[in-house]
Amino acid sequence: STKATNKSQFRAYTNFMTYLKENPASPSLQSLQFYLAHISSSLSTFKSLVNYLAAARKFIRRAGGVDPSSSSPAWPDLMRGYKRLLGDSHKSKLPVTPAMLLQIRNVIRKDTRSPIFFRLAAWSCMPS
Repeated sequence: STKATNKSQFRAYTNFMTYLKENPASPSLQSLQFYLAHISSSLSTFKSLVNYLAAARKFIRRAGGVDPSSSSPAWPDLMRGYKRLLGDSHKSKLPVTPAMLLQIRNVIRKDTRSPIFFRLAAWSCMPS
């Protein structure tokens, strides 16, 4: 559930800041960057990293602290780097199988008036 996920993310943030001997309510920019580096090594997608960061920011706001990343001009570049490193999750599509290709061929052979037939015919005439 969302509540359990947030609780887990808060716990991960507070445990890491405690390990660094840093106050979780008012972390330094460097400790927040260390936290991102730490969690990025165990997460598989950029979206997960953003969720963990959002939980940390929510914790800081609730505790009355100031998010150091909001005043950092290099923060967008840092996040862009993590996005490039982790990437987004992709839902891959099923591969085109030989059976599918044979079905398509049979449809095209049966109906030469099909728009697919004309597109394939035009496409096959184009120079590569």
